[in-house]
Amino acid sequence: MKSFQQIIVLSLILLLIDFVNADLQNLSPWPIPQKNTKILTFDSSKDFEPSGITYLGGYIYIVSDNGKIARVKVEKNNQKDIDYQNISHELVGDNDFEAITTVKGVNALFLGIEGGRKNNSPIIFEYFPIETDNGRLPKNAKKKNIGRNWILPNLPILGSNNGMEAMTFIPDGKHQFPYSQGGFDGLFFCGSQGDIGSVYAYDLSVNGDAVALVGVIKNVFLKSAALSDLHYSEVRDTLFALYDENIFQMQELRMQEPLNGQGGNIRQVFLAQPLYNAKKIQGIEGLTTYNSELFISIDQKRKQGKKNSNYNKKRKSFDNYIYRYLLYPKH
Repeated sequence: MKSFQQIIVLSLILLLIDFVNADLQNLSPWPIPQKNTKILTFDSSKDFEPSGITYLGGYIYIVSDNGKIARVKVEKNNQKDIDYQNISHELVGDNDFEAITTVKGVNALFLGIEGGRKNNSPIIFEYFPIETDNGRLPKNAKKKNIGRNWILPNLPILGSNNGMEAMTFIPDGKHQFPYSQGGFDGLFFCGSQGDIGSVYAYDLSVNGDAVALVGVIKNVFLKSAALSDLHYSEVRDTLFALYDENIFQMQELRMQEPLNGQGGNIRQVFLAQPLYNAKKIQGIEGLTTYNSELFISIDQKRKQGKKNSNYNKKRKSFDNYIYRYLLYPKH
């Protein structure tokens, strides 16, 4: 009898090992570095510090924490192809851009201001990338570039530089909360350094500046570091969560359909894994996807020490990059 019990226990252990190995095979590799991983270097003379990043209409858009925005066509990888535009002079108050996202069916970008520098709350505002006749963005934005803005209530901030860092838009039916009432047909999900491990869902009004906090997601995201960015991929129907602060990790989460309009839960489909080449980079700021590729913006100015390989001796500053990854096939 004892021998039979031992056989049963051993069989269960072997079955568990097979299950774990199969699961690990499904999770790896993810993401896969491209051969030409570093696709773009920002001109340090432009005083541009990459933060959030998104895709719209053939372009990758990147915001800087000093009130600027840049864009480049997806297929381009030369500094001369980057448009830089200053927006801060058209805004009142804080201009610390940390996040950027898009809304399906809306030909505009939504920029997130961290909040806290001038006792301001985090803000989302609408921005229109209007080109000149030569197809480039002018160096300075005008009033017509700036649309509506929404002040986010109850999003925690700690001091002058610990507010909203992450933001993305998720359409109704793709998140676990009730459908939006504001008219955007979805919710804005925001992460703050003031509440590590939590993400706040907001419903914004298309007819004014009204904002409603719909709910807070807890016990899903990592608590070992603050979020750098959030990005919902419509193609994969998943939410990416990016972390910095020396852990260099990323999660991909599948958002469940609402259950009778009363919400559901979130299931993690990929384990957090260290990013490729993370030991050589610091300041992982933003991410976005386009088709089967993942783009990550890097702000190297955080890293000190001129002996670092990313220090450009000629320009006497750190180079800032966009990295490119090939995503593992979705489940």
